[in-house]
Amino acid sequence: MASKRGKRRKSCGQKKRYETREEALAVWRSLQRRETHPMRVYPCRFCRGYHVGHMPHKNVRAMENKRMQHG
Repeated sequence: MASKRGKRRKSCGQKKRYETREEALAVWRSLQRRETHPMRVYPCRFCRGYHVGHMPHKNVRAMENKRMQHG
């Protein structure tokens, strides 16, 4: 099992912290135009701020499967 310090380093460590969700969403919108891999805004349980990061591959695959079933 990973330590709390290890989890924090991975999920928060060198990522840019945004004070508000709105601030992070503004950055997300600007990045969406150039990124090919889907990104998301998410709250950080460690720093209590928000981060912008790539979606986990399992979530991307689930979205693609859902689109194919409904599409």
